[in-house]
Amino acid sequence: MLADVLSKEENRIINMIAEYQGELKTLPKGSIRAKKNRERVYYYLSFREGKRVATKYIGKDEKTIAPIREKLERRKQVEEILKMLSGEYEQIKKMEAVL
Repeated sequence: MLADVLSKEENRIINMIAEYQGELKTLPKGSIRAKKNRERVYYYLSFREGKRVATKYIGKDEKTIAPIREKLERRKQVEEILKMLSGEYEQIKKMEAVL
């Protein structure tokens, strides 16, 4: 009975991890950096490509960077959820080992 419940929970967690990892692949990495040139502010997305830091121009105004900022925030949330799910998965594995 308990082993059956643990097995179902393990499958649920595995499916959720796969779903969140798929979502993570669609979200941008990095952070938004503002660079001021004279009186204008230009926004860039900074992220790592291998060992180097790359930057990509994303716009001059807040309206154009708002969706990217939301996606970056969602990425942080998904990474936290994945960390929590990994911890739960490890706990289930330990419980299964005891049974």
